[in-house]
Amino acid sequence: ICHCGAIRRFKKDEMFQIQANAIPIVCMDTPDGRPVNLVAQAPGGAGKTVAFCIGLLARIDTKQKHTQGTIIGLTRDLAIMI
Repeated sequence: ICHCGAIRRFKKDEMFQIQANAIPIVCMDTPDGRPVNLVAQAPGGAGKTVAFCIGLLARIDTKQKHTQGTIIGLTRDLAIMI
């Protein structure tokens, strides 16, 4: 289950377009409870990484003491940003 309550406090006009469109989708579940898959394209610097990370972080259950997500940065610059 995705907990995006904190994200709802952001105003859509404060987000990049990709974030305003993608975050509600990455916070949804399929009818059988699995996360929704999303493929999105936007120019560099448009906020894709933030949208992806919010979807991942919102699904973390802090009561569970095991790895719940993995992020791979393809470049050093991206890894530093993440």
